[in-house]
Amino acid sequence: MNKQLRSGLAALALTMLGLTGARAQSPGGVAANLKIWLRPETFTPSSWTDASGSGNHFTQSNAGRQPFLALPQELYNFNSPVDFGTTGADARFMVVPTGRPYSANGTNSTLFTTSVNRNVSGYSDIIGFGATTTGTGLINANTPVYTNLSSNIVLYPYITNAGLPQVEVGKMYLNDVSFTVGTAGIKYGQNGQTGTVNNTFAAGNAAHANGAVLGSQPEVRDGLIGEVIAYERDLAEDEKVRVRSYLAIKYGLTLPHNYVASNGSTVFWDQTTNNGYNNNIAGIARDAGSLQNQKQSRSVNDGKQVLIATTGLADANAANTTELTDGQFLLWGDNGLAKAPAVALAGPGINFRFAAIWKAQNSGSVGTVRVAWPAGLTNLKLIQSSDATIDSSDPATGMTATQIVNGVSYNYADVSLADGQFFTFAAFVQAPGGVVANLLMWHKANDGVNAAGAKNIWKDMSVNGRDVTQNNNAANQPG
Repeated sequence: MNKQLRSGLAALALTMLGLTGARAQSPGGVAANLKIWLRPETFTPSSWTDASGSGNHFTQSNAGRQPFLALPQELYNFNSPVDFGTTGADARFMVVPTGRPYSANGTNSTLFTTSVNRNVSGYSDIIGFGATTTGTGLINANTPVYTNLSSNIVLYPYITNAGLPQVEVGKMYLNDVSFTVGTAGIKYGQNGQTGTVNNTFAAGNAAHANGAVLGSQPEVRDGLIGEVIAYERDLAEDEKVRVRSYLAIKYGLTLPHNYVASNGSTVFWDQTTNNGYNNNIAGIARDAGSLQNQKQSRSVNDGKQVLIATTGLADANAANTTELTDGQFLLWGDNGLAKAPAVALAGPGINFRFAAIWKAQNSGSVGTVRVAWPAGLTNLKLIQSSDATIDSSDPATGMTATQIVNGVSYNYADVSLADGQFFTFAAFVQAPGGVVANLLMWHKANDGVNAAGAKNIWKDMSVNGRDVTQNNNAANQPG
């Protein structure tokens, strides 16, 4: 082979390597020393394929111990976490062998998990290092183990909690922890809130290359895991912000800091610009650098939440076939007020609007989206405004179209939400004597259930949905 040809091939090889590097995908675009990235999209019961590129695939060959994708009604922001069972014979786990998942023992580390607990008493393990097995028995992998201890997420054997809010049963949490071996300070994060405990992590407690157990140990998981991300280094806070941003969009979680894209520069939710509207943040996004492809979202916080999607809204994010383009982000947050018609607003067919007002941040020119609210209000309309003062001059779009999503009926309108735009909902509300303010419930004989005979429900005619029921004993049902 002549020198000119060899030189040309070498240049081509370098170009290809450069292109490959440029297209590398990682959580938040943070790639250096990424060792584990378990996404539900790559899960099967026998093998959870590692998307980090490090080949740390967690496996379980014993059918009785295999975890499974959560049932549809347990979708978290339309993504299915992985169910690791309950207790006893139903406790489930996966492993990697000795020599993995890190390159050596005694190393620095950063972990991110999204998880849900079925109970918060005692220990409930998420991922542990320092042991492995091919059998069906539950084993300890505790050097270290990321675990829930009585409503607090800790990195055992260091069990001092960082003063973060206590974990509640049935809720999804984004947790992270990092440390530098031999340096004081184990740094925790929970849904973006941070705290540090003044422990010094010893090298002997970091058996990161002696195998790992995901899910149940003798201290069973008894819950779900959405995603696991691990780095063989102590990430800087700005890097953690990017990883959290990716996870928060995917799982409908509200963060107390800016949301930053995988390029490290695009701030697609700015806490300062959106001051006063940093409640119940959710969004749709396409960020190829993070493998982010969220096509529909609502906040997973308690209470009714607005649902916004591309026009392909479906029962699951994966089933929505209408995608954004790379670099498009549409986020929204609200002012924290009541999500029910409570503020007088005159207009055709409406008389009250929600106290809650939302603000949108649109990056990358996201176009038409589907804005949906649970059905049940009369003549529901979407009100859009260029400012936070909602009045009768603001355009109102009827939401007469309906769609059922996971068994829930929604009214919706297909509209565009401009960057910095405010929006809310309005409806025609009836109340005793027309007095709507602070109405909690309204039960009357002609509640719309006209069939003769015993009734198991007395419908609330206010907008609050406080129906009263009797389903325990048919003999006690009124007629």
